[in-house]
Amino acid sequence: MQKALAFDADIVVMDEPTSALNKPEVEQLFKIIEQLKDEGKGVIYISHKMNEIYRIADTIEVLRDGKFIGKETKENLPENKLISWIIGRELTQQFPERTPNLGQEVLKVEGFSVPDPQG
Repeated sequence: MQKALAFDADIVVMDEPTSALNKPEVEQLFKIIEQLKDEGKGVIYISHKMNEIYRIADTIEVLRDGKFIGKETKENLPENKLISWIIGRELTQQFPERTPNLGQEVLKVEGFSVPDPQG
């Protein structure tokens, strides 16, 4: 990031930037992001941390599997809708029913046991 700031970049892309930062470092990063925004710079902030997204974003855009899902201002995007955009279904369907595509049986074991290594 120092390199981007040194070159006076107009757009800075950050992918999960807080994953290895402690709390004071995260706060410092957010101050830098606010400064960049105040200077009219663009910040693309990629994260799965909802609190971070809603804290620093003006506009939230979701891409999933390379496809555009949605875009909205943070004020007009409730967290449950954002989560459904991210995961591709309503959160109420925590464990959606799936039909597995099982192939041909290649190995079947019956009556198998492992002796206790403690004796």
